Amino acid sequence: MMHILMIVLQMIILGSQFQWHQWLQLPVGMVFGFLIDVILGLTLSWSFEHYAIQLLLCLLSCLITALGVCLVVKANLVFLAGEGLYQAVAIRFNFNFGSCKTYGDIILVFIAVASTYLCLYTIIDVREGTIMTALCVGSLVKIILPKLSFIDFNAVKNITLEK
Repeated sequence: MMHILMIVLQMIILGSQFQWHQWLQLPVGMVFGFLIDVILGLTLSWSFEHYAIQLLLCLLSCLITALGVCLVVKANLVFLAGEGLYQAVAIRFNFNFGSCKTYGDIILVFIAVASTYLCLYTIIDVREGTIMTALCVGSLVKIILPKLSFIDFNAVKNITLEK
């Protein structure tokens, strides 16, 4: 439901700039969610006792995620619905994509906290790693994306078309 809501919000924000192929974000999100469930199942037995190691792994995952988001943006691939929404806001209002991602992720964390509290009268599964990720990934995208200006996926496409 959140993916559909985010795509509809993209339609509203972008208006005539919305392209119907952006609905591909829905099946991409389903495949992505399935792969996350598979990887979670494969790594369920992993346990890291030391809190410092857990924090370092969280930061490493933020860096890897930010790099992946940057490459998706550079390649102009189909985004996940969240990133698609952030991109729509960035395009429509001329904001920095990394900043939109940070603020959007913070809003999603707030929605998670509010909904668990309203439904269960307690906050579950939102801890410091979730907050770190919401704050770090967009900030890292903001830093990394300009440094990837040397990558031009369109140049590769043009070379392929010329041959």
